[in-house]
Parts: sequence; structure tokens; C-alpha cells
Amino acid sequence: MIIVTSDYHMRRALWTFRKVFSSLPVDLSVYPAKSNSIGVWGRIVERVKFFYYLIRYGVLGLKPALDEHAAGNGGKL
Repeated sequence: MIIVTSDYHMRRALWTFRKVFSSLPVDLSVYPAKSNSIGVWGRIVERVKFFYYLIRYGVLGLKPALDEHAAGNGGKL
């Protein structure tokens, strides 16, 4: 599976996909799209989001469900 995402968002996206698909035999690759408009504040916010994911889904052991991510998109991934 190839994940195309913004370069600043790449680490969190790959980490999340690995968590969601950990029980399936899926090879993941990331293709970062260069983003010039994120700015310093956006990078700080992304770091906070990444650490939130690490705590919620890593340290606490919660696992993001496929349904949880699809629910906000009308049931589609």
C-alpha cells in the first residue's frame, strides 16, 4: 500500500497506518508530497498531534480501528 501525504505529516500517517494494519500482511510505503505552506506553527501542531498519537495508541495500548477512521468519511476509507 502506498500512502501519499504531506511531508510534515508523513511520520504520523505511517505510524498510524502501521498500527491499524498491524494484524494484516500489508507492506506500507510512504510518498511525501512537499509542502511549503505549513509554516513553523503548523509543524509545532503536527509534533503535538504525533505525541498525542504515541501516548493514546502507543503507551496506553489503544488501537485505532478501521471503522473509527472510516466513520468520518461516510464509511469509506
